[in-house]
Amino acid sequence: MPTAPFRRLAHVAEDAKTLGVGDGGNEVGMGRVVSVPGCSELRPDGAAFAPLASNGCVRSCDNAVLGTVSNWAGSAIEAACHVLWPAQVDYVPKMRSIGSSVEENLLRAIMAKPTVAVDGSHNDRAMSVDGMNFEPHHRELYDYLWHLAGVTAAATAKRPRIEV
Repeated sequence: MPTAPFRRLAHVAEDAKTLGVGDGGNEVGMGRVVSVPGCSELRPDGAAFAPLASNGCVRSCDNAVLGTVSNWAGSAIEAACHVLWPAQVDYVPKMRSIGSSVEENLLRAIMAKPTVAVDGSHNDRAMSVDGMNFEPHHRELYDYLWHLAGVTAAATAKRPRIEV
């Protein structure tokens, strides 16, 4: 399906670059990975999943970012963008101080009524994403990611800015 009508509807330039963020091949944009020779028969979690050729997304993108958990990849992109193109308001110190609690609160909110979302890897309402418990996996990653963003942003601020 052509994307031009959707781009016009969203006021996105026809020649805008696209970015896909995923972890298992079924996310929009992961067609870029599925089309790589040898990847179409890969299974995200061994024999438990269908191969990407039958379960993967066919919609491609210009750039694909893969992560063990797509949320992590998205947060890494946000932190990298903050370092490369600092915002008018420097929110990294705040993120460093509250760290993973933002993600934890978002997870609790989507698990609460009326949505009562669950991790697709569990039948119960565990505090987890992609089969990994929030404690310690997600908490440690988010806390470390925002620590790195703050350290890197501080070091970058001391260097001359290069426009891209």
